[in-house]
Amino acid sequence: MKLQDDIPLTIYFEIGNTKKKIEDLLHITKGTLYRLENSTKNTVRLMLENEEIGTGKILTKNGKLYVEIVELKR
Repeated sequence: MKLQDDIPLTIYFEIGNTKKKIEDLLHITKGTLYRLENSTKNTVRLMLENEEIGTGKILTKNGKLYVEIVELKR
């Protein structure tokens, strides 16, 4: 069987997350700050279909953001 390698998939680059109560979310205003859990400086998790597939490092070049792949899980 031939692999369908032309199907588009979206890779998400996650820098961190936080958990908040609904009560807190109802009071979000412009300027609200949230500290990210599970976040280290310049490190991102590569996510595909809710599965972590690797890690990367945030870089900037000519004013644009890039992610350099550091590790891939096989």
